[in-house]
Order: sequence, then structure tokens, then C-alpha cells
Amino acid sequence: MANIVKIPQFDVNSESAKVLEIRVQPNDRVSAGDPIVVFETAKATFDLEAPQNGYVRKILINVGEEYQSQQPAFIFTDTIEEEFIEVVSVEKSPEETPQGRITAKAKYLARKNSKTNLLNRQDSRPRFSSDSIRVPLIKRKVTNFQKGMEASLQYAKQETHSAFLERMVDTTLFGQFIERAKKEKGYIFDPTFAVLAWFYVKSLEKNPALNSIILNDEVVEYQELNLGFTVESKGELYVVTLNNANKLTASEFIDGIFSLQRKAMKKQLEQDHLTGATVGITSLAAFGVTRHQPILPPFTSLMLALSEPIPLAIDGRKFASFGMTYDHRLHTGVTVAGILNRLNNYLQAPDQLWT
Repeated sequence: MANIVKIPQFDVNSESAKVLEIRVQPNDRVSAGDPIVVFETAKATFDLEAPQNGYVRKILINVGEEYQSQQPAFIFTDTIEEEFIEVVSVEKSPEETPQGRITAKAKYLARKNSKTNLLNRQDSRPRFSSDSIRVPLIKRKVTNFQKGMEASLQYAKQETHSAFLERMVDTTLFGQFIERAKKEKGYIFDPTFAVLAWFYVKSLEKNPALNSIILNDEVVEYQELNLGFTVESKGELYVVTLNNANKLTASEFIDGIFSLQRKAMKKQLEQDHLTGATVGITSLAAFGVTRHQPILPPFTSLMLALSEPIPLAIDGRKFASFGMTYDHRLHTGVTVAGILNRLNNYLQAPDQLWT
């Protein structure tokens, strides 16, 4: 059976990648897991591995060229004699369709094998031209970061049924707890976000069903709780992943968050740091934002939004809006309200959970 191997999206902010090295030749026999090509994004280099045992029948990419994610890169077959549908090497320009051109032979074989889905692929997005704009303008290419943001938006729009729920949380006692922690632990960075992220993970770990998504009409329940959190660096937003977050001690968790934040600022992130998030958290509190509604990162169904506390004239107490974007196919409003309530309870007695 023939298998078209496509270029993956290596992280949520890079929708294209450059080919650095191709490690196979046409008709080479490979085993599943063998590295077959090296890609480079704006952040890191990645090996793409053979998805199966078999033969590399056609190579559709070239060294030194940059390609969009989900474009065909290789054609594999189980045997060297097997016929396969030829897909002509893909166009590299994002202005062209990312699906490649289908040859007459491909159409014949598709009809022969009833593979009509290959004949009907097309980019359904509307195309507009700047020719109709009647004001002075300057054009520049879309960056990989912007392409990645578009991919994330497409995922949230097409692959989930997103809803949003929020509640006001009294953060007064938690703020006092943070001030004590700064003095006792000698933190150089403000630990507020990291500690809130720790409490968030603790509010999820007792219910494994929360750590899941719906994909291709199946519920996929993750066996690791990997926390994806946003980091802003030089105008770009990264979703960085802390793996097995619920298995870490409080100190290990805080140190892990700080370490990944530093690496993001220095652009030293590796592949494992940019993929694999199963739940998400983001904060705009540092920018004074008091309410915001985030999108779901790819392959997640929960995203917590933290905001700047607002002082109210009630005994000098402070309150903040904690919001949750969630996939309503998996989680009900009652379920999400329960998460926010548990988080609120932790913040009213932070020392109990921290110790």
C-alpha cells in the first residue's frame, strides 16, 4: 500500500520549514523510525522519521527549499514492485495551493483504486488581491510566526467547538502568600504565574478525562499531563511545554517554568519544548489586561486565561477574572466551573497545597 508522507507542523508558531538534509534516496529500504530528512524552522532543527517499514519510492522535496506544513514530502510503498499514485513536487510559494498538482497518471490510478479524495483536494480559503486597495502600501512576506498563528486559529475554528466560561476569584490571600514566598525562597523572577500554573495542574490531575481531546470522532485521553504555557519574546508568542507537569514537585515545577521562560527569551528552545502540550494556560496580567479570551492551542481542549487583579473597595481586597476556553464537545459548563472553583479554593488556602 502506498503512503504519502507529509511535512508536519513542528510547532504551533512555525507553519513552514526548510530542508537541510535528505538522508535517503529513491528506492531505499527503511525501517519505521529511521531519520529520513532534517528540517529547520525559525526556532530549531527537527528530524522527520520514517512512519513505516518499506521503500522510499519518490522524494518530492529539495535541499535548501522551504515548504509549508502538510505538503507531500515522500511516497512510501510496502514493496518495491508496488504501483503508486504520483504527486508532482509541491509548489513552495504559500500563494499557491499547498496540496500539490495531480498528474494524469494519478487521476487514472485514483479512479482505478476509488481514491476520489485525492482528486477533490483544494484550498477552500478565499483569495484576495491588494490590487483593490486604494491607499499607499508596502508589502512584506508573512513570517513563520504569523503562519503558525494562522494554523492555530484554523485548528481552533475547524477542529473544536470552543466555549468560554469565567469567574471572579479573590486573590488577596494568594497575593500575600506570593510576597512571603519571594522572601523565603529568594526568587529572582516573580513566581506568581508559575505558582498559579502549579495550582491549575493540581486542579486537573485528579480527573484524567479532563486531559483529553476529540480527534477523528474518537476521544483521545492523554497518558501524560503536559502543560503548554505562553511566553512572549520580542513581539512573538510561543507555546512552550513543561512535560509531565503533574509529576513534578512544587520546586521542580517552578524551576521548570523559569528555565523554559529563560530559554524562550534567548531563543534556545528545542523540539520537545515546543510540542506535546495537552492542556494550556496563558496570562496577560503583566500587560494590565483584566479580561481576555484565548483560543485553544492545537491538540488541547482546555486553556486557562489569567488576568490582572482589580482592587475593589471591599476591605482592600483584590479580585481577578479567571477564564477558561474549552472544547464543549468534551467538557460541560458544570465541569469547567468545577475546575475554576477548585482553583479558587486553592487560592484561598495556598499554604496547604504548597506544603
